[in-house]
Amino acid sequence: MNLITWIGKKDIDIAFVIVLIGIVISPIVHYSWIISIIACLFLKDD
Repeated sequence: MNLITWIGKKDIDIAFVIVLIGIVISPIVHYSWIISIIACLFLKDD
Protein backbone atom coordinates (compact mmCIF):
# COMPACT_ATOMS: atom_id res chain seq x y z
CA MET A 1 0.00 0.00 0.00
CA ASN A 2 1.55 3.29 -1.08
CA LEU A 3 1.13 6.67 0.61
CA ILE A 4 -1.57 7.94 -1.77
CA THR A 5 -3.95 5.03 -1.15
CA TRP A 6 -3.26 5.26 2.59
CA ILE A 7 -4.16 8.97 2.56
CA GLY A 8 -7.27 8.19 0.49
CA LYS A 9 -8.42 5.51 2.91
CA LYS A 10 -7.73 7.67 5.95
CA ASP A 11 -9.54 10.63 4.35
CA ILE A 12 -7.11 13.13 5.85
CA ASP A 13 -7.45 16.88 5.28
CA ILE A 14 -5.46 18.07 2.25
CA ALA A 15 -3.77 20.88 4.19
CA PHE A 16 -2.49 18.40 6.78
CA VAL A 17 -1.16 16.17 3.99
CA ILE A 18 0.66 19.11 2.37
CA VAL A 19 2.22 20.08 5.71
CA LEU A 20 3.22 16.46 6.34
CA ILE A 21 4.83 16.16 2.89
CA GLY A 22 6.64 19.46 3.49
CA ILE A 23 8.00 18.19 6.82
CA VAL A 24 9.17 14.96 5.17
CA ILE A 25 10.75 16.64 2.12
CA SER A 26 12.29 19.68 3.82
CA PRO A 27 15.19 17.89 5.61
CA ILE A 28 16.05 16.06 2.37
CA VAL A 29 16.11 19.33 0.41
CA HIS A 30 18.02 21.06 3.22
CA TYR A 31 20.72 18.37 3.41
CA SER A 32 21.08 18.12 -0.38
CA TRP A 33 21.60 21.92 -0.39
CA ILE A 34 24.38 21.59 2.22
CA ILE A 35 25.95 18.66 0.35
CA SER A 36 25.97 20.64 -2.91
CA ILE A 37 27.73 23.57 -1.17
CA ILE A 38 30.33 21.21 0.34
CA ALA A 39 30.84 19.63 -3.09
CA CYS A 40 31.38 23.10 -4.60
CA LEU A 41 33.97 23.90 -1.91
CA PHE A 42 35.86 20.67 -2.65
CA LEU A 43 35.75 21.43 -6.39
CA LYS A 44 37.12 24.93 -5.77
CA ASP A 45 39.99 23.48 -3.70
CA ASP A 46 41.06 21.40 -6.71
